[in-house]
Amino acid sequence: MNSNTKSSNTKMMKAKNQMRHLAANLLAALTLGLPLLAHAAIVPDRTRVIYNEGEPSVSVTISNKNPKLPFIAQSWIEDEKSVKITSPFMVLPPIQRVEPNDSNVLRVVKLPGDTLPKDRESVFYLNIREIPPKAMQSTRCRLRCNPSSNCSIAPRVCKPSAAKTSV
Repeated sequence: MNSNTKSSNTKMMKAKNQMRHLAANLLAALTLGLPLLAHAAIVPDRTRVIYNEGEPSVSVTISNKNPKLPFIAQSWIEDEKSVKITSPFMVLPPIQRVEPNDSNVLRVVKLPGDTLPKDRESVFYLNIREIPPKAMQSTRCRLRCNPSSNCSIAPRVCKPSAAKTSV
């Protein structure tokens, strides 16, 4: 092998390494920067919902932060294994339209007859998915993502001594 070939190979390897580093840096910048550009239109007023035993329901306010478009909010509850459940809690209404710059209320209701374990804390998750209005016909291709929010629901068992209050 002559020195010109070695020099040429070394230059090619350096160029490949520079391209790899550039590609890795670009990927890192996109991965870190793109979530900053995303935003949800439907936003809940809290990230945790505390349900105290004995209360009929707990309210969660959702707001449409979009000033121009109405959105549909679809809500459901999952257990700690991310499995959609129908008992012991239910969210009402499960689907609703939220007008631009407006708020609506979701109610997390405990169903009668269903008991929660008293020896440990249970955790459930309230999921809220926003569904945007259908776009007008367009010749452009678009990627549509439907953001969803996930709030934890923590049922609390009231101790008898704490439930009594003196007047």
